[in-house]
Amino acid sequence: MSLCRNAGSFHATVVDVQWVIESYGLFLGALILVGGSLGDLFGRRLIFVTGVLIFAAASLACGIAPNVHQLIIARSIQGVGRHCSCRGSLAIITTSFDEKSRGHAIGTWSGFTAITPQLDPC
Repeated sequence: MSLCRNAGSFHATVVDVQWVIESYGLFLGALILVGGSLGDLFGRRLIFVTGVLIFAAASLACGIAPNVHQLIIARSIQGVGRHCSCRGSLAIITTSFDEKSRGHAIGTWSGFTAITPQLDPC
């Protein structure tokens, strides 16, 4: 995340930094029930792909954000994209794997979901 390396150049306050961090989780958590419903209405694959595209575009916006306020907005949008792709991916896994291999697939998905946030170089 660009804020960790450039907090000084953004002239970010502690409150600004907190918003950058929490805005992602806020939108991710606030939409917990919406993702599954959207997948049911419009198709799991469409919502998953849309979520990945939203997350990728928001990541680019984070990288080029000229100020902390635009970074907060981009991080919020990342939370929306992550939510759609996360909920969609689990739904796709549950319908794509047979009953015997589904537990292993969900376990792998859960493991990567838990590990990848720790890989952030920030």
